[in-house]
Amino acid sequence: MKRMASALICLIFLVAALPVMAGGQGEDGAAAEAVELVWYVPGGSGFPYGPDDEKEVYAQLNNMIQRDLGFSVDIRATGGFGEYRETMPLAMAAGEDFDLVWTSSWCNNFMDAASDGYYAGLDELLPEYAPTIWKDTRDALESTRMNGEIRGVWSQQIAAKTSNVFLRESMIEKYGWDLDSIKEVEDLEPLLTQIKREDPDLIPLSMRKPLPEWMIYDLGYGDLGVLVDLLAIRLDDKSCQVFSLIEDPGYKNKIELARDWYAKGFIPKDGLTYNMDQWNQMVNAGKVGMKLHNTWIPGKDRVTTAFDDTWVQIPFDGPSVMQGGNIVSTLNAVSARSEHQVEAVRLLEYLWTNEEAFNLLAWGIEGTHYNLKGDFIEPLQDGGYYANIPWVFGNTFISYLREGENPEANEMIYKLNQDAVKSPLMGFSLDMDSIKTLVATVSSVHEQYYKAVCGGYVGDDVYEEYVAALKQAGIDELIEGIQDQIDSWTASK
Repeated sequence: MKRMASALICLIFLVAALPVMAGGQGEDGAAAEAVELVWYVPGGSGFPYGPDDEKEVYAQLNNMIQRDLGFSVDIRATGGFGEYRETMPLAMAAGEDFDLVWTSSWCNNFMDAASDGYYAGLDELLPEYAPTIWKDTRDALESTRMNGEIRGVWSQQIAAKTSNVFLRESMIEKYGWDLDSIKEVEDLEPLLTQIKREDPDLIPLSMRKPLPEWMIYDLGYGDLGVLVDLLAIRLDDKSCQVFSLIEDPGYKNKIELARDWYAKGFIPKDGLTYNMDQWNQMVNAGKVGMKLHNTWIPGKDRVTTAFDDTWVQIPFDGPSVMQGGNIVSTLNAVSARSEHQVEAVRLLEYLWTNEEAFNLLAWGIEGTHYNLKGDFIEPLQDGGYYANIPWVFGNTFISYLREGENPEANEMIYKLNQDAVKSPLMGFSLDMDSIKTLVATVSSVHEQYYKAVCGGYVGDDVYEEYVAALKQAGIDELIEGIQDQIDSWTASK
């Protein structure tokens, strides 16, 4: 990884030169001035501009952190999300030294890493060194409890999930689409047909994830925080019976819809060969007509693009859903091996409460990377720093709004989080130790088939082969093991 060798050499000399407190709790006084944290985050190739000016931004940020906290941070933005998802688990398994790392349920898997002991427990550190985070997110933090301790800090943002679609404003105007007629994903077919016929150079529909995965919430299902695109419960089922999505009739209908749309040319023939970063790059380059998503952000449902257009976000009629898995969709964790755990938690608190520092990291330098117009920012097309991931860094409720966003957006987001349908498993966390081997075996089979089958690229013969392979891998035993934990948890409430 970039700068890894030199950073490790520096760290060796640094540790040799400093007195280290037992228990990994950091240093006090003058010695703390020499502390430099290492923080891994995704960034760069997956976004419209890429943080080319990151050194300048990080230097200004470190001036503030050094002044206010007495230490600094080496932020290592590691590729786009696709690259990050592949490299970070390998780096941690290889013993890479770090203090903070961004982690989630869908990229750099939080539950896997936490259960393997890579992340520190934070129950004692947060109340003392991050009191605002502790106060603001006390209930949400319970969703990160693994092996008895809180293991991650949530980036406060939209947590409710709502199945939706992004449409290009230029196409809405060009074709006169009636947005009120879009109630469910099937209502998009006439629009896709029109794009296919009238704009043949465009890919009608982005398939960064298989279509059914975007529709889990629309179907009224909730995930378990592990194998989120395979195992689920029904949100209206108080007994919380676990089932396989692949064999569920409602989910299979969405697989068949994806297969039909693939046959009609709405999904590219070679779409299965694109990774997440390649899909993002095509979307950001204006090569895609529409894209599905499961996060609808009220008040921020008009998004400026890098290709001189605006995305307009339309929610489907299904429920907005709040569950523990939504919380672990974006977290920062402290390394269990870190010798600077106090400083790491203090940095998260600092970015949670300091608007100037947070917005510098999220958006860059005013006048260089964006212009500020009243209370809104306008990112500069050639600015050189546009990570566009404020939800990676902490408290998005102190983030600048972009032009076109509702001034009341944060209040609207808070209300949606409060009003969303709550999963009956809120507060439940799996003990991975007893099911780890089964999870690994089932995951291996799942990854082999999932994108091809659920993306609509193959027929019933491969679907049946997939179901049989999951059975052989032990999916029924895995479901039984998870169900036993859920039943014990519900009985104890």
